[in-house]
Amino acid sequence: YIKQFEEETNLRATLVLDTSSSMDYASAGVSKLDYAATACAALAMLLTHQRDSVGLALFDRGVRSYLPAAGTAPHLREALRRLATAETAPRTGIGAALHDLADRVKRRGLIVVVSDFFDQPADILLGLRHFHHRRHEVVALQVLDPHEVEFPFREPVVFSGLEGEGEMPIEPRSLRNEYLARFRAHVDALRRG
Repeated sequence: YIKQFEEETNLRATLVLDTSSSMDYASAGVSKLDYAATACAALAMLLTHQRDSVGLALFDRGVRSYLPAAGTAPHLREALRRLATAETAPRTGIGAALHDLADRVKRRGLIVVVSDFFDQPADILLGLRHFHHRRHEVVALQVLDPHEVEFPFREPVVFSGLEGEGEMPIEPRSLRNEYLARFRAHVDALRRG
């Protein structure tokens, strides 16, 4: 005798949102955090309406909030509430947060990390590889402000570090080429990894 059956499999996705203070940056009125939270909300709604399970994790230096994956309407409302009320904290520790979360998400699924990825590339990549080692599919979405990418500043200005670095007066014209070179190197290191 041969017994055959069809099993319907649903996707289990966990949305991982960076809530460190660097996500507060906004040159055009919408902060990176608002943009990223909106993208996560849209993904959560799309996945839930497809009858897939969605989880949510908010992190800065560590995991601040974790909602395991589920596919119900009340669960979606709770995820959306957490996204709408997400607040930033002063420090980033992407690698450590990802390792912690990889140990919490037991069942294999899709991990979507939404961040500006302003941390050490080696630490970030180790955290992402931890998910890959546990056989998750990982998608990394980098959210950047146009000013971070183009560095359009021309006049002398005082920069304030969003993660407790203090203030620094600079002459942008003398710094622009070095900034852009380091920024591109950082992004390239993440892409290669």
